[in-house]
Amino acid sequence: PSVVHPDIVFTIDPEQHRPQRRSLSHAFSAKALRESEGIIRNHVWLFVEQIGKHGSPGSGGVDMSAVYNWLTFDIIGELTFGESFGSVADWKPDIYVSLILEFTKHFTLLQAAKRLSIPESLLSWLMPSGLQASISLHERLTKDKVAQRIAMSNSSKREDFFAYILRRGGFNKDQLAEQAKILLLDGSETTATFLAGVTYCLLAAPAVLKKLQREVRSSFSSKDEIDGDSTKKLPYLHAVVEEGLRLFPPVPLGLPRTCPGATVDGHYVPSGTEVSVDNFVMSRDTRSFPDPDSFNPDRWIGDDSG
Repeated sequence: PSVVHPDIVFTIDPEQHRPQRRSLSHAFSAKALRESEGIIRNHVWLFVEQIGKHGSPGSGGVDMSAVYNWLTFDIIGELTFGESFGSVADWKPDIYVSLILEFTKHFTLLQAAKRLSIPESLLSWLMPSGLQASISLHERLTKDKVAQRIAMSNSSKREDFFAYILRRGGFNKDQLAEQAKILLLDGSETTATFLAGVTYCLLAAPAVLKKLQREVRSSFSSKDEIDGDSTKKLPYLHAVVEEGLRLFPPVPLGLPRTCPGATVDGHYVPSGTEVSVDNFVMSRDTRSFPDPDSFNPDRWIGDDSG
């Protein structure tokens, strides 16, 4: 994320955030998400096919953490830029994907530097060798892809995320690049981490896995029946998803917001103070989630769920 051209996630000033939200909200409406299902479905079926091919007995297995990233980047790449990165089809990460995964590991460093009030001018001295070069290459590739997507809008009627953003207007090319970066990151690595975590938990809890398999397999006779509307009717699937989100919150940090002035736990927080709540800590509060470190989807079933 950029300081000069802030994106919708890391903009903490409500006045600056509001126009970004207006421009992006239509891209995530129920109608827009439903129109994206065909793209998502095609990528998922290819992924399942590739898992069967490369993860068969005697193959040595598949690193699910890695390939989930390939899948989510392919999907969000097509929904953002109008074309997939092709990582699942090629069964290796595209250079763009590798770059993002490389420097996202250093977000923790940036958060620590911010809390320690280390000036941005000194951050380059703290960055590992080669990281700045990777970030610069990623910036250039992002701007190239944004330019290609803008050019595509003149000849394509596809309804992806950028179609709504471009139609709404209000962003220059630098701002579009920042929104593209956050769309890619929020819709890929975060989701892949969640998927890998849930997969691990299901494999470590055979009874939960069998219960989920039974619900899904008894509800569909064909993969073509599986979509957003039909899966809404599967309570145990949703319980597994909710429990996975609790244990593996996709957002790895507290999202900053500007406090209007409030008293929190007996302490007055002045107006204008930057505040945030960490999802990882909040979802492990024993007052809300007894035995918080256990994987228990049943806690989301019934009137007292959650």
